[in-house]
Amino acid sequence: DYELASNMNRRISWLVNFAINFGVLFAALFIAASDTGIITTILFGVSFAIIILNAIFIPMKFSRNLGQFVSRTKFIRGDGSNPLFLHGIMANTSGLLALIGLIFVGTEFQNLSEKQTSSIVFFSLGTVFIIVWFIDRFLRNGSEMGQGMYDLMFRAYLVKYIPPEDEKATGIWARLENMGNFGDQMMKRQEERKAKKEQAKAEKEETTPQED
Repeated sequence: DYELASNMNRRISWLVNFAINFGVLFAALFIAASDTGIITTILFGVSFAIIILNAIFIPMKFSRNLGQFVSRTKFIRGDGSNPLFLHGIMANTSGLLALIGLIFVGTEFQNLSEKQTSSIVFFSLGTVFIIVWFIDRFLRNGSEMGQGMYDLMFRAYLVKYIPPEDEKATGIWARLENMGNFGDQMMKRQEERKAKKEQAKAEKEETTPQED
């Protein structure tokens, strides 16, 4: 009864989550690096709160993060039930942990020659985070069902999801569901651009033999 999420659904979900999770963080890093004298502690705190909210609390409450609300997708098991909440936490924090891993590897690499225990621990931990992310991406790209490492562990599938009519959303949930309208518009524009490119390509192929 469910249709697997398309590549476009996945791209929209990733793009929205990336903008939400790291938008404020990048702004804080830019302000801190420019040495403008602006206090960035609040921005870093807000950024951390947004990441935790979107990666942990919202998926625990609604079984979807903000990117999945916009792209109208959801992770489900083969019997239609929701995966264990740990799946959402692990899948949603994979990219964040990989970013933290890059920071650990980059900052502690030069200290390895000093054989400091803390440097070795953080470098090793960062390497593990990066390797796990690559394994997850490798499995997802090679899977016909688009399942990554955590999806396989919890037997979860990302599908296109629109709540049934008898499942009325209220309050915050209703507002989150309405975010899907924005995702529909994004998908429509992407499809129109793709159709125009294909049409232009077809017209070019038709005119090329005539010119010869």
